[in-house]
Amino acid sequence: MKLNLDCYTIREAKLKEFGFVKRGRSWWYARTIGLGDMMFRVEVKRGAAELRVYDGDDGDEYVLHQVAGAQGSFVGAVQAAIEDFRAEFIARCCEREEFHSEAGKRLLAEAARRFGETPEFLWKQFPRYAVLRRKDNEKWYAVFMVVPPSKLGLEGEGEIEIVDLRVPETGLALDNVRYFPGWHMNKKTWFTALLSGAVNADELTARLFASRERAADKSNSTPAPTPTTSSARKSRRPSASARN
Repeated sequence: MKLNLDCYTIREAKLKEFGFVKRGRSWWYARTIGLGDMMFRVEVKRGAAELRVYDGDDGDEYVLHQVAGAQGSFVGAVQAAIEDFRAEFIARCCEREEFHSEAGKRLLAEAARRFGETPEFLWKQFPRYAVLRRKDNEKWYAVFMVVPPSKLGLEGEGEIEIVDLRVPETGLALDNVRYFPGWHMNKKTWFTALLSGAVNADELTARLFASRERAADKSNSTPAPTPTTSSARKSRRPSASARN
């Protein structure tokens, strides 16, 4: 089974310290799990980790833990051991990387470099959704999201990275190719841009800076609420006050 790493990226430089051994193009790791002779074998290859459970070093592969609806104390113990290993593996061998697009990384880097403002991840249900807000008034000026192309009326499968920014004071022509009506935001004051490379990097950075300036205008919107543990847990999408 492939380990679910959420929005974390494996760093090969950390695998050897964990105990992995390089063989060919793969990194390998084995460990007993304290359930009789049961053991894990883990292969890391091409940025993914595959974990298998075996009954002893030369035994058959154990797969009951992957069967939907499987119950029993032993199955539960195996599943718990896998989850414990997953958490340890992420903590020791991975780094959080919510956005893979170069455009998204650049915007976040520019916000940190120019303004000292870093992304906030407010929604437990959507760990790759993030907002940038001004330090001085706590207003949002960028919302980063990962959505299916169909959400923007585009064809294709998988997910695409997008950013919602505030509409410039002079307005913005939406072509539904590079720029779209603000997804899940107030469409009068926000627009959506693709982070797939459809928009020139310098142009996109300028849009980010302009959005931040718009957030400084007190007449432009009401402040977004300061997130709390409870509100971040309950909220499933950008809050209504942030959409104005």
